Amino acid sequence: MQSIDLPMRQNERFMMDYLDRVVYVIKQKVPFVYTLLEKASSGLTSFLYRGGIRRAMEAGTLTGTVGGKQAVIRCLTVADSEPLTEMLERQPEEHLTYFHLHGFDRDSLRRILRRRSVMTYGLFVDNRLCAYALLKLFPTRKAYLGRLVSPEMAGKGLGKFLSRYLYWQAYLLGFQPCSTINKNNLASLKSHEAVRPFHVVSTLPNDFLLIRFELTESDKRAPLLDL
Repeated sequence: MQSIDLPMRQNERFMMDYLDRVVYVIKQKVPFVYTLLEKASSGLTSFLYRGGIRRAMEAGTLTGTVGGKQAVIRCLTVADSEPLTEMLERQPEEHLTYFHLHGFDRDSLRRILRRRSVMTYGLFVDNRLCAYALLKLFPTRKAYLGRLVSPEMAGKGLGKFLSRYLYWQAYLLGFQPCSTINKNNLASLKSHEAVRPFHVVSTLPNDFLLIRFELTESDKRAPLLDL
């Protein structure tokens, strides 16, 4: 399947990857500086790419079925903070070992759901939130993805669907999908690799890998929610 080249020169991509590594190290070593950088980055991203963010959000609602039950995936709002909190609270502790994209308390979740530079999505089956995904956007036109599927929904293909959905949303935004994944999180690595190969950009502190997913022609179309 042919990859799609985003409008970025090779040296520009190298510089952006380097900046990502530097920012990650700052996050680990000097967290208060990272907090300041993140606030500035969030505001700049929301301003520069507000049109693309709006278009992706407007296209983001898909309906279908999961196991014969009615299902919908859509962008989350602050009004969804309670079902998201409940979903996260019912996850086994070991299921969240490597999922540290933000805080899980209600105030942290409400802040994330308000932030336009973080696109959050919920997959509801029979009106129950059973999977959560996000794209964390940066001014470098990188979209860091995260996915979380409730254990009771494992084995139904939701993880693969969420990956394809996030690639599609990244394509609509014109952003490069990336992720930081712990090298010991073999389940997540295998799940991503089952969808398509990825490129390891570099190794990071604390056994994390910075990886990049290449967009393809298939990402121009919304994935089918029929699992």
